[in-house]
Amino acid sequence: MRQDSVSVQDDSPPVAAYSEELLSEVSEAVRDAWKTNYVGNSHDLLREAMNDMYIKSAKKPYGNFCPIIQGSGTGKSRLVDKLSESVFAIPIILRPDEDKSGFPLGDIANGKSLVNFFCGFKMEPALDVQRRYLLFLLKTIAFADRWIDEQKSKGVELERLAELWKTHLGDPQSKVRIDMYTAAISEAPLKGLDDVLKMDVAFDVIQKKVRNYIKSVSEKIKPSGIKSRPAILFYFDEAHHLTKVTVTTGVPDRTAYQCLCKAFTYMTDAPVFTLFLSTYSRLSESAPIVRNFWSSRPKSSQSAESDDNLNAPFVELPFDTWKNPILVTEGSHSTEEICSLKFMARFGRPLFWTLLEQSESADEDSAMTYAMSKLQLHVEHSTREKPCDYVLNELIPLLAARVDLTFESNRDEAVYLEGLLVASSMRTVYSVPQHRQYLR
Repeated sequence: MRQDSVSVQDDSPPVAAYSEELLSEVSEAVRDAWKTNYVGNSHDLLREAMNDMYIKSAKKPYGNFCPIIQGSGTGKSRLVDKLSESVFAIPIILRPDEDKSGFPLGDIANGKSLVNFFCGFKMEPALDVQRRYLLFLLKTIAFADRWIDEQKSKGVELERLAELWKTHLGDPQSKVRIDMYTAAISEAPLKGLDDVLKMDVAFDVIQKKVRNYIKSVSEKIKPSGIKSRPAILFYFDEAHHLTKVTVTTGVPDRTAYQCLCKAFTYMTDAPVFTLFLSTYSRLSESAPIVRNFWSSRPKSSQSAESDDNLNAPFVELPFDTWKNPILVTEGSHSTEEICSLKFMARFGRPLFWTLLEQSESADEDSAMTYAMSKLQLHVEHSTREKPCDYVLNELIPLLAARVDLTFESNRDEAVYLEGLLVASSMRTVYSVPQHRQYLR
């Protein structure tokens, strides 16, 4: 199977927009902010929502994954990182190498960004790409399984395995993670699942083997008698890159995201759940609707090709959370204090107060410049038949944030514009209707 090197376009402001000095300051400050003690209970909320979705939908095709969609700075990455302390997780960060201002850094396999593996297939049959993704996922589980056996032989308690595994993996680009993903991208067969890449073997046959294999691994890490939650969690950070690249030939074309979601249908009714993290809210791709069939024809909800079982995106990210439970104490603040940037940063997205309070490398000017860079409207043309140019596009993000503009949900251009504002201009998503056709 041929796989090409690929350049993945990033939604972040271009590196040239920052001076080298500011870029270095921001990168270091974001890394420092990441180390801040986690505040709030959003990880508990996410775990409860994930378990609920798993109970209701995991036995249905396309029911074992969910997007997390919210604007920049709301703590999506930190949220799932915190969750992985209590849920056995396999983290996959798809940030390209050239994105130096974001954090966490992207994972690497065989010396290249891991996103290149997922987005590097060109004009391949859809089944080939789906099976390659499936083999990758299974090999990461096999890697974890070997570690689990080592820990069990040492008598490690089940309750500690998730946190110890997280520590063992370390941060992106650690040796352990590089070794795991380098092994996972190989086409070498996996013992016991040798026929995953044999395209003449039927879906049902592969699915049964995959399900049995995952269940055998999960039994080692899941307390007995508990069936209401997944044993293994995959999460893909910066997942919007998967929606931008067509990796298959034939009609209809498939994006990397669609092929990956199809790969997870082989894990239907297995104790696995997946989260896709992104600021990008093109719901016609990240959560398809009836008018954008993934198949060339409608399917029943029990069909392996159906998209009727998709879970609505999770959007409940932390807001107005600070290191202390009380943000304001009556009669305790001077006018000068409440007008300071540090005080105002307590409200809203957690990124900015952590930047200012936890980092020695970020002064107020660089933090303000960084925040202003996230109030720029970046219009994407790649998936639209015609470019979309907005009048006063530099003013729109500021008006949307200051005046809280309302967008007509029955107008495609308004829905598209609101999605762009979430992706690049810090607009907040409060909810997504069940039909997933627009944001609120």
